[in-house]
Amino acid sequence: MTKLNRPRYDQISTAIKQVGNNSPSTEEAVLFVADTLSTVFDSATGGVLSTLNTAAQTLYSIAKANQEGGDAVIPNPWFVMNGHDDRANPRSARYFQGRAWKSIGSSAFSLAGTAASAHTVGINFADVVTNANALGSTTAHITKLIAIAADKRTSRSITVQDWLKVVLAMKTAKAGIRTGSLIGGLVPGASLPAGIATTVTKMGIRLSMNSACLTTAAAIHWRAFQEQQISGGLSLGKGGKIGPASRIFWEIFTRRGMTRMFGKYDIDALVHEPAGWLALHDKLMLL
Repeated sequence: MTKLNRPRYDQISTAIKQVGNNSPSTEEAVLFVADTLSTVFDSATGGVLSTLNTAAQTLYSIAKANQEGGDAVIPNPWFVMNGHDDRANPRSARYFQGRAWKSIGSSAFSLAGTAASAHTVGINFADVVTNANALGSTTAHITKLIAIAADKRTSRSITVQDWLKVVLAMKTAKAGIRTGSLIGGLVPGASLPAGIATTVTKMGIRLSMNSACLTTAAAIHWRAFQEQQISGGLSLGKGGKIGPASRIFWEIFTRRGMTRMFGKYDIDALVHEPAGWLALHDKLMLL
């Protein structure tokens, strides 16, 4: 199992806190962190680094060292800025066991085509079912995720619908379905969750597929953690049916078909571990 480099983990948490202290809002800080990390994953330059921000440069340097050392444990900035980063991450580390840290995000792709009719978060359910290829597991994920989007309990939630814009776009691309409007490896503002699009415009950055998925994964992970904490505290139960973020998180990590032979993920642990957001991001980015 991958061992946690605790000193470096603490350095990263400190750097993320510094980014938060220098940002006018938590949302902007999270996007700032995501964009910084995406330059590491993509082995690219630019993004927030062009601002010569000291906190971003420090975070980039430490994350780069993490990548080169094979340590995939970086806490969710939402956890860090809300005081929940001081937790163990054994399941998150185990998720990346046997996976090259440098490969995270290497499956970035372009999804050509125009947006489908906006029946559900911009994805036409009929087209998905008609055009899905033989990737049964992915198609099942898509069907379940669309059901979450169409559910009366979540259909009016702009936040949940925005998350699903990104998640469904990634999953339909995996299935080879040319719907959605992610073009050329960059996500145009019209296809982004409203909050992210506004922040991107304000910050003047070019958002990559990686940073869009990192930002979305961070938000879903943090909300799922909150749902589990609140429900558990009120003795209302726990698991994938507690709230919309939990439903999405559990669905993404549910194994079906041939992959079931590899056993189940400890999804509850991934939700509660600060580094669980990177496992979610990885699942979204994998082709």
